[in-house]
Amino acid sequence: MNDLILVERFKGGDRKAFDELVRKYQKEIYFLAYRMVLNKEDAADIVQETFVQAFRKIHQFRFSSGFKTWLYRIAINKCKNLLRKLKQHREHVHVEDYVLTDPNDSQLDVLLKNESVALISATIEKLPKKQKAILVLRTYQGLSYEEIAEIVGGSVGSARVNFHHAIENIKRLIGKHPDAGKQDGEPGSV
Repeated sequence: MNDLILVERFKGGDRKAFDELVRKYQKEIYFLAYRMVLNKEDAADIVQETFVQAFRKIHQFRFSSGFKTWLYRIAINKCKNLLRKLKQHREHVHVEDYVLTDPNDSQLDVLLKNESVALISATIEKLPKKQKAILVLRTYQGLSYEEIAEIVGGSVGSARVNFHHAIENIKRLIGKHPDAGKQDGEPGSV
């Protein structure tokens, strides 16, 4: 069912309409939050906080953007707030959550894939919050630059530039990693 119809029904007193919105977007918001904070418990908390805030503030929803965009904006802000609180670095990377391995892969292949994913995840963590949010929204959530601009605020051009800067920063940071660019047989290579 159309989000706007569900929002109207909820505003009219149909509480089940909000339950439908939760069911429709719960997983998407979880994956968005998880990609931002890289912690399952924190991501689950952000999902709950996002829907609680949406429930409380839905009367402020003006239909000028899509409900999904409005909901993503709430979730991104919750993620940013949490990341701000967690100023001290803590290990978030759970490589086993990222890597899909082929049953025919050798243990060495699995180890190399895990190392690559851990390096990229750690590098994404070092990005400025806005670049990280845009990278996650574009790469993992598959949103258009127009949708991203609505969610994070700013123009479509700004969203494109921030995405480009995020990619360039990842390349630069990975290039600084001690094992980046090593050839087989060099110290530190496998």
